[in-house]
Amino acid sequence: RVRPVRLSGLLQAAVGVVASADDAQGFIDFDAVPKTGAESQELVDFLLSPAGRNLKPVLVRELSTTLDLVVRSTTRRAYLEFQSALKPRVLGVSLPTPPPPPLPLLTPSGPKLMSPDELIDVLQPKLGRDEEIYLQSSAQVFLGLLGVPVDPNKGLEAEISPKRVLDVLRALASQKDDEVQRVVSGLLSRTRGRGLVTEWWGEMSTQLREIWGKRVASI
Repeated sequence: RVRPVRLSGLLQAAVGVVASADDAQGFIDFDAVPKTGAESQELVDFLLSPAGRNLKPVLVRELSTTLDLVVRSTTRRAYLEFQSALKPRVLGVSLPTPPPPPLPLLTPSGPKLMSPDELIDVLQPKLGRDEEIYLQSSAQVFLGLLGVPVDPNKGLEAEISPKRVLDVLRALASQKDDEVQRVVSGLLSRTRGRGLVTEWWGEMSTQLREIWGKRVASI
């Protein structure tokens, strides 16, 4: 895997910026106005230019891995909010939530019925400890390139509406390219991330289908 510090230095050097001694000790803040470094949009513009093509194979795998973690994290959070909204309350007291009906799915292997609880655990499994640490530390450079909003105290600010979470799960289970791209692009609030994903979608979708396809195959 690419070491993010090395990648940051490589990107900055590629656009003609030499990292200062202060930058050498940590990651470049892609959402701050840098003292001597190139801004995020400048880096994305470089990556999408002919001069940045050589870095594409190096970055696609890491960006796809990061996107998978973002989608899993936001989808699971939205599903918990969806469950909470369904919980019946009487005189302010929460009652047990009735089991949701099974979802009709159109998967690559044919139509299926599956409960939402089972589907989210199979298709969007909970992040492991190592994955959470990676998302909070090493993945910051990739989140910056993708334009995924991050709060230093709260973490990812990308959101999926609880009302849409079942539609999102169905879209991901279908593995249909246009539907999956719509889900991914919806999580990127900044133009630079959507532009990067649009331009590199052919290669990134291949990586994501490989990651998600293994999970869908077990449905």
